[in-house]
Amino acid sequence: MKAKEKRVLRELDLRRRKPGKARSVWDARQPGLVVRVRPSGHAALAFVYNRGGKTIWFTIGGGVLLADARLIAAKLRLAVVEGRDPAAERRAARDAETFGALAERYVEEWSRRRNRSWEQADYLVRAHLLPRWGGRVAR
Repeated sequence: MKAKEKRVLRELDLRRRKPGKARSVWDARQPGLVVRVRPSGHAALAFVYNRGGKTIWFTIGGGVLLADARLIAAKLRLAVVEGRDPAAERRAARDAETFGALAERYVEEWSRRRNRSWEQADYLVRAHLLPRWGGRVAR
């Protein structure tokens, strides 16, 4: 197995990447922070941690400044030390209730019982709001 390439990453390293072989470069300053370079030259920052004997790669993003990525990685590392699972929290937030599900619940639980013109309101929501807002997370 090839040894890990580890060095103090610089912002310039992220901008000057070249297409070629896929590689991962680990940051010597912030434990767990890694930049993954694809054969196309696209690079993305990630935070790597272990949870229950499994290695989990938490992608931070490609358009993030290195200084910000180090802060994010430090916060994620603290969350892991506290016993939380950042990847599971991200998945839970992604699976949160959408506007469409909330509109459906509104009709079923409230509007049908209390509003005589609920069918018209339901039609208007389905025709005008759901096509644009149906998949958005309701907050």
